[in-house]
Amino acid sequence: MKWTVVLDILLVLLVLVLTFTGLLLTNTLPPGSRRLTVWTLNRHQWGDVHFYLSMLFITGLVLHLIMHVHYIKSVIAGNNLRWQRTRLIAAVMVITILIALTVMPLIMKPD
Repeated sequence: MKWTVVLDILLVLLVLVLTFTGLLLTNTLPPGSRRLTVWTLNRHQWGDVHFYLSMLFITGLVLHLIMHVHYIKSVIAGNNLRWQRTRLIAAVMVITILIALTVMPLIMKPD
């Protein structure tokens, strides 16, 4: 099995576990939950688990980008006309995400 496939599977599993821990922290163990525990871990310990898993995910993401650097360069350079639509879609998605991340803190209201 290629290392890229192993890394991709690991990244998908990490996203699933990060989603689980994030939802756990938000819904099951909200701020002020005091002595509540899930599987003998309290909110702060789950926060530590979430943090370290996110650092592992970011490291895997960087490795993933390094493994695909030739593909990324070819798409950015635009040497292949077949990728014009892909570049356009990627650019629109990145711009949309950046705008959303910029505007969301302005719209969101604290509880």
